[in-house]
Amino acid sequence: MVTKEFLQNLFKAQGLSDAEAEVVFRALEEKPIEVIAKELNISANAVRKRLGEAYDKLGVPGRGPGKLAKLQQMLSSQYQTQSIQRVLIWWSGEDGQHLAESLKNSILSYPQLETRVCTVDPAAGKVWQTEIEQNLEKMDFAIGCLTPSSLENPWVNFAVGFLAGRLSNKFVRLDERLRGVLAQLPAIMVPRNRNWHSCFRKSRALSHKKLRNG
Repeated sequence: MVTKEFLQNLFKAQGLSDAEAEVVFRALEEKPIEVIAKELNISANAVRKRLGEAYDKLGVPGRGPGKLAKLQQMLSSQYQTQSIQRVLIWWSGEDGQHLAESLKNSILSYPQLETRVCTVDPAAGKVWQTEIEQNLEKMDFAIGCLTPSSLENPWVNFAVGFLAGRLSNKFVRLDERLRGVLAQLPAIMVPRNRNWHSCFRKSRALSHKKLRNG
C-alpha cells in the first residue's frame, strides 16, 4: 500500500501543483472524473486537464484511461524499491562466515531486506577493502558476524573503522558485551523475537539522531 506521505513527496519532487496533486489523489482512489469534479467544484474538463498535466510531469506514457493503471503500477514499483533496506554482512573467521550465511538465509530473509554476504575475510586486506567499496554505495547497513576469537584480530578493528566512516554513522552494534573500538559504537539491543526489519528502522533512526546531534 503506497502511503500518502510517499505520494506527497514524489508529487512535490516532480513539480505537481497542489491542484494537480489533489486530482491525482482522488483518481488513485478510483473515483470517476465526474465525482472528482463535483467534490472539487470544478468542471470535468478541468479535472481531465489537471490529470493530463500531472501524468506528463510524472512521466506516465500512453494515452486514454489506461494511464491511471500505468501510474498505479509505477507508483507501486517505486514505493517498493524505496522501502527495501539493503544490508551487507561481513564476517571474520570460518565460524563468522557460517554465521553470516545462516543470518542471510534465516532471520534476515524478509521481503523488505536485500542481503549480501562478503566473500572474503578482512584479513585479506586490500581484496576485502575493494569488495566492500564496490558494494557500499548500494547498501544501507552493514552487519559484522564476529566470534569471540575474532574480536582480538587487528583486522576486525580496521574493518569496523573503515565501515563506520564509509556508512556515515549508520553502523551500530547489537550486543553490549563488545569491547574496544566496537564498544564505542551506538548500540541497540535485539530480543530473540525481534523483527529484524524493525531493528534496521530503529538503527536508522539512531544514526540520524547521532548525525543531527553531531
